[in-house]
Amino acid sequence: MDNVTKALTFVADHFAGFELSGNSTTADTYTIEKGSIENMIRGAEVAQNGAKKLLLTIVSRLTGRIRSFKGGEVEDTRIQDDSNSIKKLHEQDVAFESFLKKSKQFYKSRFGLEYTRRVFGIPKDSSQQTAAIQEAMELIAKYDKAKAA
Repeated sequence: MDNVTKALTFVADHFAGFELSGNSTTADTYTIEKGSIENMIRGAEVAQNGAKKLLLTIVSRLTGRIRSFKGGEVEDTRIQDDSNSIKKLHEQDVAFESFLKKSKQFYKSRFGLEYTRRVFGIPKDSSQQTAAIQEAMELIAKYDKAKAA
């Protein structure tokens, strides 16, 4: 068993048995055991996306440095630093890919279903459609549109 699987097993075992719904759990029932693994997967996805954005920023900056290179020692050092940063970020991306692949396989074997990111949205039940919820959703929609413009 590899280290990632050992770590995931340890975390899942730690939270096993704390579900609130007792014996009526189904494959899609939320449990703290399942949630802990979902959080690790989602956290790795967020971190990987951040690393990829940083990588693209450094690649862009490095391109500019190469174009404007005049042969100075300080410029050369900065180019080397950026090149090393790109290599490290690439190594991180490979590690994230490996972790995500193994953790999603673990999730499927442990819980019997594919990992899918939970998406929270507007409550569908009419009893949950309070005035506060509706007002909040209108505000969110208003500012989401403004942000996109």
